[in-house]
Amino acid sequence: MARLDYLPDWPELRSDTPVDPALEQFIRGVLAQMTVEEKLGQMIQPDLVELTAEDVRAYLWVPIIHPASSAA
Repeated sequence: MARLDYLPDWPELRSDTPVDPALEQFIRGVLAQMTVEEKLGQMIQPDLVELTAEDVRAYLWVPIIHPASSAA
């Protein structure tokens, strides 16, 4: 992974897990098909108590693993 020019002191990512080229290609393919709204929806993952049905439709917030609420 290349260092970011604007953060020269940022640590390099290291992992003991080997890179799987087929999986990386699959992930790139999925991301290439997603809209910005879909990507944001996956990144943000708001509490379920904060969502409306319209929010879910608009931003495609579909949590895979998510508690019912972090307010508890």
